[in-house]
Amino acid sequence: MKKFSPDSYITRGALVTALGRMAELDTNKYTTSSFTDIKAGTTYSPYIEWACEEGIIKGISNDKFAPNRPITREEVALILQNYANATYYKLPITREMTTYADASSISSPYKDAVNAMQQAGIMMGGSNHMFNPKSYTTRAEVSSMLHRFIKLTIDPATAQGWEIDDSGQWLYYKEGLMVANKWLQIDDKWYYFNADGSLAKSTLVDGYEVDENGMRKDK
Repeated sequence: MKKFSPDSYITRGALVTALGRMAELDTNKYTTSSFTDIKAGTTYSPYIEWACEEGIIKGISNDKFAPNRPITREEVALILQNYANATYYKLPITREMTTYADASSISSPYKDAVNAMQQAGIMMGGSNHMFNPKSYTTRAEVSSMLHRFIKLTIDPATAQGWEIDDSGQWLYYKEGLMVANKWLQIDDKWYYFNADGSLAKSTLVDGYEVDENGMRKDK
């Protein structure tokens, strides 16, 4: 029985395989390999050939692909943007552009892709409003991203309501804007959202006790 291993880093080969399956690729069209470290006929060989041919990803050199190399978050952003272009999908803007606390750490070739993924709601920041561009991406994170991508193609509406960021923190959006640094009443219950947009839990805010679910307790 295969394990999902959610906390393991996703590799270059695994990511393009997932994207190829999302695109319902006909693998019979790709029977050769352009890279010396990819054996033709292996599970991910046709997906890698397709992804390189479509400009979704590049090899690390003319004859090497490095299928088992993990991928950073900024690299994932660019790959997903390239995938959208290759499949003729125009990424919508569902929320206001935000500036991450570590935006200066995002390398220039990836900045536009990171912004596009954030505004589409496919990739989100983590704790303290950090994007962590150089961190490797886990399988669980990519699973959430692809789920958001698929959901977006079905309903590209402006972000509204509860969302979970890439670190598992709950956020709340109103007409595309992230609620932050304030109390908000939702369904007759009061919640406080921190400066980074994360839901406050098990703490004291403005003299009010907030329980483990983020709800304010009456004094």
